[in-house]
Amino acid sequence: MKSLLRFVLLGSSALLMLTSCDKEQTSYGKAPDQLGSITLNRSRIGAGQRVTATCPLPTGGENIRSVEYNWKSTQTGLSQDGQQDETQSSFTFTAPDTPGQYEVTFSALYIFTVTDPDGNAYKELTSTKTYTVEACDALTSFWGDNLEVTQIDRPGLQQVSDNTYGGQFPDSFSLNTLNPPLIPTLYTFTNGALSQIMEMETYTSTNYINKYLLLRQKISTLLGVAPTRETVTWKNTSSTEAFDPAGNDEYKSRLDAAIGNHEVEIVSIFHGTKTDMRLEVFTSSSNGSSIEYMRTYQPAGTMQ
Repeated sequence: MKSLLRFVLLGSSALLMLTSCDKEQTSYGKAPDQLGSITLNRSRIGAGQRVTATCPLPTGGENIRSVEYNWKSTQTGLSQDGQQDETQSSFTFTAPDTPGQYEVTFSALYIFTVTDPDGNAYKELTSTKTYTVEACDALTSFWGDNLEVTQIDRPGLQQVSDNTYGGQFPDSFSLNTLNPPLIPTLYTFTNGALSQIMEMETYTSTNYINKYLLLRQKISTLLGVAPTRETVTWKNTSSTEAFDPAGNDEYKSRLDAAIGNHEVEIVSIFHGTKTDMRLEVFTSSSNGSSIEYMRTYQPAGTMQ
């Protein structure tokens, strides 16, 4: 009887050892089940605006040697690294300049220490979110944006009065599109909502009237409309006359000299579908009698 019991116990031990070895031999690589959903830091996205996408990092998985994370801001964009912490990955990108629908994708490539049940050495998980890009109302903003939203694209804004914030930002009308100069820009909020933007360019070259005509053409192209009212005001007499952009060379030379001598101011008013604009050239005594070209943006129907 003792011999039989010893045989049974030895057999049971051998069976347990075989089962344990078989379990070790059938251990596989395994990725988490899926990635979480991507969220964006703004509900409305304008062309050229800065956007931050965030995706939670999953837990779980077995026999994982390493993980590679990548983001793509559009379907055809290049893969780029994000910023990871213990719980999530985030990625900041610039929305395309052309309005339309796009996709931002987050992927995680899990490299196993041993293959998965299908013999794969890795597995890639992806999460995709579709987003819509709209044309902005003015520069990189929409009318009605609050200060917090505006500061996403203008992080250097500083308060200059109760409702106005300013900073130095790239000149949106500069011929140097790769590295435009910085110019003073003011953002005004009414009841917490963006209601006006002003850009002021100090001009130190010559050909003042040609500069004005160039800016005038850029605004007409931007808004898709011609000016509805244009005036020339002579400072010494306070007399006002209509501005003639098609005037002959003598007319333009006379105005050019008057601008350079701080004798005249010119104003053009544009009424667009979503935005009105005022272009003006004048002398600024605060900057040592310099020549200033100011562009003022306001919601459509509000420019006088």
